[in-house]
Amino acid sequence: MPFEYRDHQADVILVAWGATPAEAFESGAKGLLELMVNTSSVEPATAVEIACDADDLPLLFVAFLNEILFQRDQTGLFFREVKVSQLEAHESGYHLHSTAWGEPVDPHKHQVREETKAATYGQLGYVLEGGQHRFQCIVDV
Repeated sequence: MPFEYRDHQADVILVAWGATPAEAFESGAKGLLELMVNTSSVEPATAVEIACDADDLPLLFVAFLNEILFQRDQTGLFFREVKVSQLEAHESGYHLHSTAWGEPVDPHKHQVREETKAATYGQLGYVLEGGQHRFQCIVDV
């Protein structure tokens, strides 16, 4: 999954891309998850459904990342991966449905990295360039 981090004062700029918006969102999810934990230390034992809506694709990107963080806090799970099964436009914006797989947080097992608080609208952007959909936003760590 293609993603990268760029320095930003005390936070991180997450940049994710893919051949489709759904693929770019999955890359963004992977980047977010890797900020929190080494995902290879997490077993995909439990599935959690994640859905969100927004007016446009960049806002949906932030909503999606924040829903992953909400589900982490709500379920007490670290996630290994997230797969987008539906990303579609409708009359009032966009809808996304995905599934995340993970297991309960275990600080003795998981290689914990950063406490990740929220995806923000700071430096929010979206471009379609050279056949690649690229999204970015600041992640509060």
